Amino acid sequence: MPTTMEIAVPDIGDFSEVEVIEVLVAAGDRIEPEQPLMTLESDKASMDIPAPRAGVVRTVRVAVGDRVSEGDVIVELETEDEEDASKRASERPAPVDATSEATGASDDETVTADVDEEDAGETDRDAAYFDVGEHDETEVASASPTQVDGGERGERVDLVVIGAGPGGYTAAFRAADLGLKTVLIDRRTTLGGVCLNVGCIPSKALLHTAEVITATREMRSHGLDFGEPSIDLQKLAGWKDGVVGQLTKGLAGLARQRGVEVITGAARFESPHALAIQTGSGTQHLAFEHAIVAVGSEPVSLPGFPNDDERLWDSTDALKLGSVPRSLLVIGGG
Repeated sequence: MPTTMEIAVPDIGDFSEVEVIEVLVAAGDRIEPEQPLMTLESDKASMDIPAPRAGVVRTVRVAVGDRVSEGDVIVELETEDEEDASKRASERPAPVDATSEATGASDDETVTADVDEEDAGETDRDAAYFDVGEHDETEVASASPTQVDGGERGERVDLVVIGAGPGGYTAAFRAADLGLKTVLIDRRTTLGGVCLNVGCIPSKALLHTAEVITATREMRSHGLDFGEPSIDLQKLAGWKDGVVGQLTKGLAGLARQRGVEVITGAARFESPHALAIQTGSGTQHLAFEHAIVAVGSEPVSLPGFPNDDERLWDSTDALKLGSVPRSLLVIGGG
């Protein structure tokens, strides 16, 4: 017997009032487990909210532009029990063996594929599926291998995006949504670029901690004294890394479900339509129609400075703090 359940925003890290940028379902839609319901965007990172169970959408409680936090109800779902779900699955026609034609189906046999309008709609929405679990690193198959410089044969794609920061991955995802065969290249093993890995996101996580300490100290004048905090830098770093990890895994899931091939390596242009990519296993050649260069920025080593001195930090070093220094000189007010 169908029952109604409320689907709320799950734990999305240390964020609140996150904007809804896309609603992927409507009342009356039938959805499957892990199918994305909507996309949220927070501090230059986007994430999909998946359905925990199969069922039919009864009500969508939010719209594009609304802001939500953990625990806010976003969808009412009419769910099925296991018996109903099994019965519905058994009523579907069996899928057609793709090799039947090649193995001798007769001319007077009628073969129909098991794709109805409802399933086609679900396939479109599955392009935005959000999964933070393990997955196979299967390469996107090449439709037409193309001769590239150097006599090598490489894959040809519609678009290559160099740099997987907020500019790069959003461009790659949008291109894939529009039907372009897209490859995203970055030297890091995780998506998100400087911002998500060693910039905006981890620094804002630590700044939030500092804000909490400051707020508790200011309460002393109101008669509420919490005392001085005891800071465990190892636990603090673990929490910060957890925030980053949750978002980078989310981006990896979005790339996989959109069919964006991700290559870890350093790219070099060989010609206006060919790249050589130095990866951990060698050099990979790639031909393309269009390219977007979104390599972003990185800390600079100042000439004349003892850059190998452990006391001289860049922004990445500051996020790996092992102890609190007695004094600190900060050069640059960005």
